[in-house]
Amino acid sequence: MVLAAAAPTVGVVMVRREGITKKQAGEIAAQCITTLAKAGVPVAVAPIDGLACKAKRPCLISQARAAGLETAVLLEIASVLQDGLAKAEVVSIEADGRKLATAEWNGDLEKSPDFTEFFAKLLEPLRDGPPAESKPAPVELKPAPVDVTPARVEVRPTPVEVKPPPSDLQQPVTLAPTPASGLSTASTVGLVVLGVGVAAAVAAGVFWGLSSGELARVNELCPIRNQCFRPEATEAFRQASTYQGVAIGMTVGGGAALVGGLVLFLAGRPKPVSSMWIAPRPGGFALGGVW
Repeated sequence: MVLAAAAPTVGVVMVRREGITKKQAGEIAAQCITTLAKAGVPVAVAPIDGLACKAKRPCLISQARAAGLETAVLLEIASVLQDGLAKAEVVSIEADGRKLATAEWNGDLEKSPDFTEFFAKLLEPLRDGPPAESKPAPVELKPAPVDVTPARVEVRPTPVEVKPPPSDLQQPVTLAPTPASGLSTASTVGLVVLGVGVAAAVAAGVFWGLSSGELARVNELCPIRNQCFRPEATEAFRQASTYQGVAIGMTVGGGAALVGGLVLFLAGRPKPVSSMWIAPRPGGFALGGVW
């Protein structure tokens, strides 16, 4: 593999440092710079302190671009008791932080470990620079021929036999008053409350989905919970708890609104009205009804 003179300028940016001294973090960053320099990578001789960005990617990219870097190695180091965690991520500053390579290390930082092999995993994308973006080959689209010849349609009239309705004087005629149109006040209020309950149920489903998405993000950021120190995972877990509380409240309130609205709607239904019917009989008519 040839090391081109036009390779991008590389710099080490300290993103996070927890549980270790500034001197120890500087020694680890110096091992990274030494490993890259021995491999022929044009790396800056001193690391950049990016702790003020609080691991926010846009701030880190802006700081690396201001330092004249085209590629940056974002370095995170943390230690809790005897458990140490180191993470290095190679990003392209020209491509607005596109990830090129990552490496992770777990062990005891008190034993002053050798990180040469750990940082050697980052050399592949740094030797040749960021991979060129592939462009899809142009596709020529030719319209398929369409036959526009009109189809011949034969229309035949269908004979329809019209029969007059049978006249049956024995069929009773019902005389019933026209029921009052519209809904009662109780039924109208019940429908409104039902609508509120449906809206609350839909909103509860949305917040349940948001809570599930945040929990999935926590699992993605921290596959191993007892070895995770990422503030993004803590924030995602807090947001998931908030969404879950809102969803529970919406579910309870929506259920109560649905039950209350149904009771009001059924209680306000109009009562059956009386009716009367007249039917012809031999020698006269018969009169009946329901009251």
